[in-house]
Amino acid sequence: MSDNWLQIYLIESIDKNICLSFCTTCGAMEFRSGVLAALAQATGQPQRLIMDEDSARSILNAMAGLKPIDRDQAKFGEAFDTVLSEVRITIGDAEMRRFLGQHWSRLQSLV
Repeated sequence: MSDNWLQIYLIESIDKNICLSFCTTCGAMEFRSGVLAALAQATGQPQRLIMDEDSARSILNAMAGLKPIDRDQAKFGEAFDTVLSEVRITIGDAEMRRFLGQHWSRLQSLV
């Protein structure tokens, strides 16, 4: 098992079959708030209600350490994309790519 809090959360979300879609039914709210709850638990900081720039950067730090999984690769990619979309909305594409730097091409291979 990984010690990366985000990797653990993504796998747990897949196992629990939590919705990952940004559709108008639920907007993946359970999943998205779960990311912030997992971040709060990992850092000991209070949980944020919405993603802000600081939490987006903390999530990007965790994303840089993600590793491929042996099962449910399509769902893992969907979970990854959902988190990445939320980060992109929060801090913008250019800053996100700059922050991930050398990890970007490897991370794109996860999806």
